[in-house]
Amino acid sequence: MRTLAKDLNLTIPVIAAPMAGGTSTPALVAAAARVGGLGFLAAGYRHRKLSPIRSRPCAQRGCPSASTTLHQTRSPSTPTPSTIQAEADRYSITLSDGDPVEDDDHFEDKINLLLANPVPVVSFTFGIPDRAVIRALHTAGAFVC
Repeated sequence: MRTLAKDLNLTIPVIAAPMAGGTSTPALVAAAARVGGLGFLAAGYRHRKLSPIRSRPCAQRGCPSASTTLHQTRSPSTPTPSTIQAEADRYSITLSDGDPVEDDDHFEDKINLLLANPVPVVSFTFGIPDRAVIRALHTAGAFVC
């Protein structure tokens, strides 16, 4: 953290964590940056919330810029009802029929947006993306964690 904080010119070791469900807003990210910390925007299921970060006055003045957390939902290990039936039975849970619906949450669009408008730090939840994605983000100047 100390090296990352130094590399990002953070003046205080504060990270406003990415919180899904609406509490992680561009305004919160900008507020963290204004005081010298690092703000994360939870971008899973919030495709349209990524763009406002770059237009905030703090980002334009070169404050420690907003970071973005992405949900990578494509996973070969996603359980199916048949693989978790015994656990469901243990708790008397009725599983729905069929396999879960996979949704990549506009993942490629988010990556393209970050490549066109880089942020200093990008993190991933629910899986690690392909090496090509990480390499492209590194090339764009992002630290990937």
